[in-house]
Amino acid sequence: VYGPTPPTRALASLTVRRPVSSALDLGTGSGIQALLVAAHAERVVGTDVNPRALRFARFNAVANGVSNLDLREGDLFEPVEGERFDLVVCNPPYLVAPSEGYAFRDSGVRGDRFCAELVRRVPEFLTEGGLAHVLVSWTQADEPRRWVEGRGCDAILLRYLTFSPLGHAAQWNRHLLGDPEAYGAALDRWTAWYREQGIEEIAWGA
Repeated sequence: VYGPTPPTRALASLTVRRPVSSALDLGTGSGIQALLVAAHAERVVGTDVNPRALRFARFNAVANGVSNLDLREGDLFEPVEGERFDLVVCNPPYLVAPSEGYAFRDSGVRGDRFCAELVRRVPEFLTEGGLAHVLVSWTQADEPRRWVEGRGCDAILLRYLTFSPLGHAAQWNRHLLGDPEAYGAALDRWTAWYREQGIEEIAWGA
């Protein structure tokens, strides 16, 4: 369960801070986004598939005196099916990589299909005039446009960074820098997988 990271801060800075009646933090993790939203929402629901993350979020809510946060265990939208919100924020497991095992970053879905399905479903949970802020990765320049076609909403895509396969692998495996052999093996495995998938670049944004 991670604390504040650069993506965490990016999402927090993007979120429109207008007063709302209801808000959803999808994949709440330690609850950082939910706690920030709680300051301008009457009611906040935070969901996560990781029970340990929800325990951290509950602790953080108590430590910060936040009482309008409803935390629910479940996968993505499952705990809020049939509900609608004025604001949705989401820092999901958007990593495009051959890795699995880290719930905070690995969706278990290959490529950017996880982000595509996530973005396609978000409008179902928005009230009229509601806003959603979602961090995503994609591998083809025109893909995010297709994700929102026919969804009945307007979308703005903000691209922060675009990585080469090697650059992306190096960024996400930098925790192995202390072990050159393991680091090199990880770079080889990741770049080989990108070649197999026909991925020439990976973009990250919101």
